[in-house]
Amino acid sequence: MTTNYTVTLQWRNNTGAAIRLFKAAETNGGTNYLFNQSEGLSQVDFASYPCYGYVSPIQTISLSQAFASTAVPTPSDYFIFCGTAYGSDELVLQITNQYGGVVGEASVFLNLKDIKQMYERWVLGNDYDYTQPIPNIAVPATNDLPSGTGSFQYSYDPSVDSKTPYILHVHGSNMELWEKDRYAETMYKRLYWQGYQGRFGSFRWPTSWGNTALYVATHPYAFDQIEFVSWLSAVGLSNTLANLNTLYPGQVELTAHSMGNIAAGEALRQAKETLVNVYAAFEGSGAAHCYDPNTPRVSLGIADVGEPDVYSHYWTATNAQYFADAIGAATYVDYYNTNDFVLNFWLDDQLVKPQTLLGYGYNYSLSEYYVDSSLLGFPADTYRIFAFCQQADCNCIGEQGNIGGQFTSLGIPQQVNLRLAPYNFGNQHKYHSGQFRSDNMSRAVFWNQLLIQMNLK
Repeated sequence: MTTNYTVTLQWRNNTGAAIRLFKAAETNGGTNYLFNQSEGLSQVDFASYPCYGYVSPIQTISLSQAFASTAVPTPSDYFIFCGTAYGSDELVLQITNQYGGVVGEASVFLNLKDIKQMYERWVLGNDYDYTQPIPNIAVPATNDLPSGTGSFQYSYDPSVDSKTPYILHVHGSNMELWEKDRYAETMYKRLYWQGYQGRFGSFRWPTSWGNTALYVATHPYAFDQIEFVSWLSAVGLSNTLANLNTLYPGQVELTAHSMGNIAAGEALRQAKETLVNVYAAFEGSGAAHCYDPNTPRVSLGIADVGEPDVYSHYWTATNAQYFADAIGAATYVDYYNTNDFVLNFWLDDQLVKPQTLLGYGYNYSLSEYYVDSSLLGFPADTYRIFAFCQQADCNCIGEQGNIGGQFTSLGIPQQVNLRLAPYNFGNQHKYHSGQFRSDNMSRAVFWNQLLIQMNLK
């Protein structure tokens, strides 16, 4: 490169936007680094593909100087960048001669946003407070937004947007507030990288007392408390789905992870019509017998207190399973792992029900559920009985394949076995949420399959 000219990268208006610029590893400027392991490893080899610096209101990058540096192996025709501050501005590549005169330039307009200004976040609450009921209406979340900005909601033109697909995700349990957002943002980005151009929202519900892993680890009944809250959150989720179906009729898709599937399943049971095209249950908690009483039974051994199987026959022996009449989704898909680290504790939890530490019990001779000195009965106390009293002698849906009922269509189970290739989920803790916690190169196939099942790809 001749030293008579200087090439710089700078903002035109200095609105506050900022980026960090890197040399691209791919010689054609492609995006394989998002999907190919070796390409991704090359991109983070900063010795070969360095960072050239920041372009901000107070910083410019001199590419001519960077390329002349012995620290830069070879000049590049392609770059990648990450946004470091939000703003809308014109990014200018400018060439000046030795006298400071501009001899050429090219530019592109960029609108950099905080990711929380790009998808909807619906929230019922974050921590559960016994003294306050859980709301029935979710509201837009306001946490962690850029200064001076409000909660994000999509603009809406019924003539155009009513035909736009909308995916709503329900998180699992025992998550800090920031984790709920990070999982949603991971999903949002990975769907986009798969080519999804529709709308996306997260649904947040109160997940634990104090919202800390320590609480769950030290309280043997925490799992049941969180399950109870998930049941209670179903009304708010069902109302949210109904509202979305009004705006996007026939275009709404639902995913739920772990304990979020309790709220999701109940929300679809409460629905008076089909609100969702495809409900994808990721590593789902909840008794498989609620959907299919013929799934294999699991012996509880000496821990069995002799309760009737009200999941399979709600709540009398002549009635059908609990979710038998659920019509909220046209298609149910079970993403399961038969040896899921976290869901193994779900079955362990059945061995300690009823939760006597909280005053719950079951009187076998009188066939009565109770808490302290008060009797519990169906249907008024269904959620409390399910969460704190009722043992399940089956696997949860996230560890059980070939579930009938809503998870079978035309005799074919609608399911994804996450233990098999190409997913290869193991039995370590991270695989309970492997689609969120691993890199995109390993998990792109998961999100691709989801969009295919939703007929969005």
